[in-house]
Amino acid sequence: MHQILTDYQDRADGGEGWLRYYVFDPSEDSIEAVTYSPTLDRYETDANSSFTLSYDMGESTSTEQVLVRGGSTWWWQCVNTAWPAGWTGLGFDDSAWNTGPPVLGFGTTGLGTNIDVPAPTANRPRSAWFRQQFTITDASALSQVAVTTRADDGVVVYVNGIEIGRKKLPTGTLASTTYATAAPRTSIATATANAVTFPVPTTALRDGPNVITASTHLNYRSTADLSFDLVMTGMLDGDPPPPDEPPTAPVVTASTTGDTATLGLTHAAGVAGYRISRDGAELSTVPAPGTTFTDSGLAPSTTYRYSVIVVGTTGLTSPAGTASITTAATPPPPPPGPTTLVQTGSTWRWQYVNTAWPAGWTGLGFDDSTWNTGPAVLGLRQRRPPHQRRDGQRRNLHRPHHSIARQNQRRHRINPPQRPRHHRHQLRPCHDRHTEGIGIRRVGRGAPRPGLLGARWTGAAEAAVPVVGLEPTRPLEQSILSAPRLPFRHTGAQQPRSEYRRV
Repeated sequence: MHQILTDYQDRADGGEGWLRYYVFDPSEDSIEAVTYSPTLDRYETDANSSFTLSYDMGESTSTEQVLVRGGSTWWWQCVNTAWPAGWTGLGFDDSAWNTGPPVLGFGTTGLGTNIDVPAPTANRPRSAWFRQQFTITDASALSQVAVTTRADDGVVVYVNGIEIGRKKLPTGTLASTTYATAAPRTSIATATANAVTFPVPTTALRDGPNVITASTHLNYRSTADLSFDLVMTGMLDGDPPPPDEPPTAPVVTASTTGDTATLGLTHAAGVAGYRISRDGAELSTVPAPGTTFTDSGLAPSTTYRYSVIVVGTTGLTSPAGTASITTAATPPPPPPGPTTLVQTGSTWRWQYVNTAWPAGWTGLGFDDSTWNTGPAVLGLRQRRPPHQRRDGQRRNLHRPHHSIARQNQRRHRINPPQRPRHHRHQLRPCHDRHTEGIGIRRVGRGAPRPGLLGARWTGAAEAAVPVVGLEPTRPLEQSILSAPRLPFRHTGAQQPRSEYRRV
């Protein structure tokens, strides 16, 4: 280090215009001192007036270091709650916070992330909080560290939990509900032009991970705008570090299903996030470590072009990686399947009477409120054929008549009546091929007289009806007629010829 003192005021005539000037020669790393008086137009050449100093004038070893780059991703919250404990410190867990690139705010153009809350503005939080981590290799080699940000409306900044400055905020203890002291109506350009700078003491920094946090405050809840961004720089002694290299373009894959496109994002380490655009318009951001993005609600038979830019941890961005998809055409609607109009087992309205069809009974306007109702299946009850036993075996229809009579007498305890006086008509059991059951065949002359009642069996259904004009000639036939298990063919009364139903 050289110290040079030059004083000519004690010479005659106020120094006679003597002065000293220095000539710096970086190529020789030297400084030449020259003493000259323009009044006398004379040089002094003695050793104290003309000499040369050696000085290393090589390039300075101090370089500017960007610690937090403008445009880098921030973790943020904008909620109506108190500041969480320790939120300005390094160990705070902000993994559940929102993320987004700057400029962060609302109410102005050019925003990277809109942090406003839904209307009404009476619900708007008074403050928004921001966090970002950065790494320092050697904190002792840094000097002249400073933070440049904006006060819109008010802002306070912390480094590793230590407050380094506030602007447009009251003195004393701050809280998340503190109002700013002014409310300038500023655009992003105006806020940037009127940025505020806070020096950072090197004692607030440490080797390894560090964190910088900020809280912006509104002057009133319905303020028209808010914006935030921040840059942190310092001078680094020693050999300059290699310049930051921007990340390379990502590899982007795309697939589509229906009206949805899925992008796969691949890149090397050092990624803070991805900025995704569709057909030239910015669409969304994907913070690291996310590697996929889904875009839904796309139109059919349409081609979409996506571009993806990597945002590195240093704030530098990559060239765009691209991918395209074409959505499928809208498929034709499937053919209609079978439709059941009337369910099996439905309730029907029905009639089974010996009358003509009522007029209009098949139409919609017919009144069937007086008809019977019942669930399907509707029909006549089926009995076991008389020639079949309960165990499914065929009865022996060739047994003597008196055996059948005695069996029925024992079963039903029916006492045989007295033999009638008239023997002109005889009834014989027979097998009728038309009804497939036991019937009665009249033998003899003369008109039959009214006698007992019986029933008939039709094979598919049954109906109990009177049997008139029959009279047995001995107890055997009477037992046969009165046995409930032997239905008989009806020879007199007429059955209904049809059955009709409505549902």
